Amino acid sequence: MGYTLVDLVRISGAKRRSIQLWADAGVINAYTSTERKGTGTHRRFRRDEVIIACIINVFSMRQVAIGELRRLASGLRRFLKWGGNRDRLEGAVSGFEPSYLIITWRADQMPDVDFCELDTIEDTLYSRPERQFEVSIVLSLNWCLARLEGLK
Repeated sequence: MGYTLVDLVRISGAKRRSIQLWADAGVINAYTSTERKGTGTHRRFRRDEVIIACIINVFSMRQVAIGELRRLASGLRRFLKWGGNRDRLEGAVSGFEPSYLIITWRADQMPDVDFCELDTIEDTLYSRPERQFEVSIVLSLNWCLARLEGLK
């Protein structure tokens, strides 16, 4: 079934127009069967896209450009599909897994995303000295995904 635009507004805290813009620009992706199907067909989104919208909203509130939001969303999508990250993220929503994301990236590359706990942020961030990055963000999943808990 998926989530509606109204659900995304309620869960992510973003404005309706922002979510419409993100969907139009490819930052978040609706189910193909509901994307641009004309009057009377409302976009519906997978849970992963709702999670991405919650995280993207944090950056959008800081006036990050739409192209960077799209690149960040692609990096998050890749992260969610790799290994057990999707399950770990669901565990973080429930409070059972690491509660922070570290996002690092350079202007010309995809973001690198990793989980960590508060007491391991510094070790996680600086454990790979060969990596040079221009931006690093530590994002609280508890705060960012608070409205997602209990919703499937």
